[in-house]
Amino acid sequence: MKPVLAALIALALVAGAAAAPRSLKQTLSGQPSTNCETLVVGGGPGGVYSAYRVLESKNSTNVCLLEATGRVGGRIYSVRGLGAKQDLVVDMGAYRYMPLVQKLITDIIEGLLQLPNRLYQPGVEDYKVILSTDGSNAGFATYVEKLLDLGSMMGLKTHFNTKVISVNTTADGTFKVTAGEGQVFTANRVILNLPTRPMHRLLQSSNIETNYNTGLYAPEHNRATKLYLYYPQAWWLAAGLNNGSFAATSAFGPGNVTIPLVARYHDGHVRCNTSSGAVDYYYTNNAINPSSCYGYLQAVYTSASSASSAPSQAAIAYLVDYMGSSSTDVPYKILDGSTALGAKLLADSHASILKWHNANNLSTAAMAASNALPSHAVVAMWDQAVSWVGGGWNGMKDSKQGTPDAVAASGVIHPFPGIPLYVANEAYGPATTQGWSEASLVLAENIIQGYFGGGQPSWMRNTTLPAVIFGPNWNDYESAQQGGGTIVINAKPPAPAPAPAVSAFSTSG
Repeated sequence: MKPVLAALIALALVAGAAAAPRSLKQTLSGQPSTNCETLVVGGGPGGVYSAYRVLESKNSTNVCLLEATGRVGGRIYSVRGLGAKQDLVVDMGAYRYMPLVQKLITDIIEGLLQLPNRLYQPGVEDYKVILSTDGSNAGFATYVEKLLDLGSMMGLKTHFNTKVISVNTTADGTFKVTAGEGQVFTANRVILNLPTRPMHRLLQSSNIETNYNTGLYAPEHNRATKLYLYYPQAWWLAAGLNNGSFAATSAFGPGNVTIPLVARYHDGHVRCNTSSGAVDYYYTNNAINPSSCYGYLQAVYTSASSASSAPSQAAIAYLVDYMGSSSTDVPYKILDGSTALGAKLLADSHASILKWHNANNLSTAAMAASNALPSHAVVAMWDQAVSWVGGGWNGMKDSKQGTPDAVAASGVIHPFPGIPLYVANEAYGPATTQGWSEASLVLAENIIQGYFGGGQPSWMRNTTLPAVIFGPNWNDYESAQQGGGTIVINAKPPAPAPAPAVSAFSTSG
């Protein structure tokens, strides 16, 4: 029997228990509080996974998940129902995983959840994306949503639009967790799954930061941006350009109307009209007529930290002017030709793409034949303007380089001795996972097995444990050459460098 089906059958047996009323007690202010044996703050991958694993391990049956927004996924941000036919999906945040080296997320997606998937880039085994059962792009948030479904069937109580403003310890050793609108929760244990800046703000408004934990302040945020252009005709496919990347950043400067490009042909969601209806484009489907296709071209995907190159800084400097969403909770914006700002972005983007292809002697006949600018753009900016984020992903500040990965991560998982508060966050993962969902999941699994009495789940491969659980047998010294499909495996940790080395973190998940 498939693991996920077995889980669903087992969960059905406890559905009645899951419907039991919440336990309430009165606070001094008269506001009723919700009691949670285990409380998770944040509905990102690590938060939802932590809640699911606590319930799966039967360590607790009273688990609450508090999420500040109306969705789960965190910086995995799948925007669905886009395009003229409302049948396209664009991931404005993280959107892929590395099955050859990211073992835990691979076990979750392909083992526990058994979600359909395919290679992200034609012919390159490094990356995969998640599909719907009909073979179309599902959006990367699907795996987090499915984990939430499993947790909910086990009795997980999820509170959306519940922003936590303080987490305080009380005289009896429990936690008092206060959210907006005066909501109060009590808990015996708390797991924080928050980006670093919001977590720092929360700690500074609480009484639990009893000591300065160096590791909590070690990461440095990288700003990140994405730009997708929607074309009614996918001219790049008609021109035979279905795989690979192109970049044009040196042209950016005062008075230059062309925007910086950091683009990929194979990235955006594209569908094609056939006699039996629209289907997703994929390079192995030779029966598709490329001239019948429509969808998104990824024009920019890059990030920048204080040490990033000028091209990355340039792309972000250009696109940040096109943000200005009415809500600080939304990291993306859709712009079309109905506004002066949108019309400029579409015209400049198209001109920059055309200029690059002409300069590189690539066929633009299909592009010219389409005779149309992109009809709209979807742009995301992950930075401090998004209230619940602070940035796209993380590297380490120079002064924090050189600390062994397992030592650094394990020191953050349980940051304050004697207080049952735990941290699962991408920012604190080992260097091979930092910036990816895998990092948050790895920290969560260490919390469950190290502090909640959980064991290896049945759906997890034995070969996954040494790459996940910190300790004497931990060995996560594997990495993939991004885009090259080459695995480099070091059976033992590399010898210490004579001086701390500064790592360059590349574009991530």
